[in-house]
Amino acid sequence: MLFRYTSLAALLVSLFLLAPTVLAQSDLTVTSAVAETSNGEPGDRVTLDYTVANVGNATSPETEVGFYFSSDDTISSDDAFSEMEGIQSLSPGESEGDNEQISIPSNAPRGAGFLIVFVDNIEFVTELDETNNTVAIPFTVNGAVSSDAAADAPSLALAGAFPNPVRSRTTVRFALPAAGDAHLTVTDALGRRVATLVEGVRPAGAQSVVWDARSARLAAGVYTLRLDAGGDAVTRRLVVVL
Repeated sequence: MLFRYTSLAALLVSLFLLAPTVLAQSDLTVTSAVAETSNGEPGDRVTLDYTVANVGNATSPETEVGFYFSSDDTISSDDAFSEMEGIQSLSPGESEGDNEQISIPSNAPRGAGFLIVFVDNIEFVTELDETNNTVAIPFTVNGAVSSDAAADAPSLALAGAFPNPVRSRTTVRFALPAAGDAHLTVTDALGRRVATLVEGVRPAGAQSVVWDARSARLAAGVYTLRLDAGGDAVTRRLVVVL
């Protein structure tokens, strides 16, 4: 009888060890995104209502939602960054809705394009599915680019780093409203400058810089990207992993 119970216990232990492990992770996705109009002119600002949900099995940390204008329905480093908005920590099954205005680039070509909503565009959250973070909304750009629209400069903007978290090389995209001195730096949790990515006169408009985090020999942790230009400053969170 003892042998039988021992064998049964061993069998149950074996089944438990062989059972698949359910990984507890959050999973952020854009469940809805609706633009107020499906067409507009270069330089227009289009209001977009959106909802983000956590469809994973663990609470997600606070992160960001990025908004872009693209020539196709996939996100890439060539897309025009417009705005970024923070979202709160979400429990499993919880959602958050809001609205944002997306700028149509002043140099956007006439024809079909897309407005893209990208949740966790800073890649701060480790998710069950990293492929369901974007929604693309068809948008038609009317007319030709006028000389006045083409001369419009974007506002000071810092899209953050891509990829983020950073292991080695990352691309930081930003935009300046006018040509002039600009400083793009990385600071630690104590506010100390640990790396300088841009320093000096830069042209107006959207631009980017490639940075190798290994060259700064930083410890793993959370840092801050800071862009200073024209008396204004914007910051974004940067995560370095080893």
